[in-house]
Amino acid sequence: MKKYLALGALTCSLCISFGSQSIQAAKEKPVEVVIDNQSVGFVESKEAAHRALKELAIFPKLGAKVEKEIITFNNKIEVKEVEEENLAAMNKKDFIHRLKNLSTTYLVKSKGSWQEEAQRYGVDLVDLLHINQKKKGDPVPEKIYLPVSSIDLAIEAKEQVQYDLTVPYKSQKIEDNSLPKGKEVLVQAGKNGIERVDAKVRRINGEKVEHLIESAELIQEPVNEIIRIGTKQAASGTFIKPTNGRLSSPFGPRWGGFHRGIDLACPIGTQVVAADGGTITRARTHAGSYGNYIDIDHGNGYTTRYAHLSLIEVQVGQKVSQGDPIAKSGNTGRSTGPHLHFEVCNQGQLEDPLKHIQG
Repeated sequence: MKKYLALGALTCSLCISFGSQSIQAAKEKPVEVVIDNQSVGFVESKEAAHRALKELAIFPKLGAKVEKEIITFNNKIEVKEVEEENLAAMNKKDFIHRLKNLSTTYLVKSKGSWQEEAQRYGVDLVDLLHINQKKKGDPVPEKIYLPVSSIDLAIEAKEQVQYDLTVPYKSQKIEDNSLPKGKEVLVQAGKNGIERVDAKVRRINGEKVEHLIESAELIQEPVNEIIRIGTKQAASGTFIKPTNGRLSSPFGPRWGGFHRGIDLACPIGTQVVAADGGTITRARTHAGSYGNYIDIDHGNGYTTRYAHLSLIEVQVGQKVSQGDPIAKSGNTGRSTGPHLHFEVCNQGQLEDPLKHIQG
């Protein structure tokens, strides 16, 4: 005698109960699932059928905490135990896939003969052959189409859920005239906030059809990212005096040779600054007659050199603005006393620095 489990339009707590009984896999029998008096095929066990029906109702959750849930089966669903063994049957995963695609024509991986596939999925053999454009004697391909079912399945889940949403931080940019134009300095790293939401959700066959937000609370404020943006022009096109010193030797002929720049006499350790904005292209030590020296390319055809330094405070590739500290004056290389040697070159041609220095 066959036994019937009529699920009907009952809540999950009433119609699906797994209890504490242990089921021995070897003794499990296949079941036939009938919805609104139509077979949808055979499933390998009653437990697998029940779990599939429940999982279809509540899938997916997407990280939400479910505080309350009511599942209603709006169809007449029967899970019938059968005595026959070795029936072609679906596992839980295949059965969920079957239920989700009753209203569409879809592909499945074949596992047996045409008769076995028709039995497994509860479809008419003639309809199965027709949808696949095959005859009964034709071999079964690796994948086959299942015909559309007339069953209108509606497993409804009503949920009271709570979940967290990310509140993106904002980026705040502050202009800073002390930084070279385009340079960015991160002052404060940004951090996303968290908003906690309580909502009511209604699903049909696992698909969300209603989503009503009841409340939303900001439980963690976002922290804005703060960035300083440089606005100072790298090169102004004019030069300032690179150190506080007295002119001790001008540009031009000197001692039977040619003096390539000017000398500004000053105590060792006097601050040396960039005469204009640009990029450090050389920062060398113990370089022959120049001693320790720095070259700056100002990006407009001009370059400047600062020599006989006691300390170099920049690195090659570093961008500097006019007036930025770059070194300390000294007495390195071939020098007759503490001073800064300063050169100006335009398109590869030396020019008298005194014609350019402003202030």
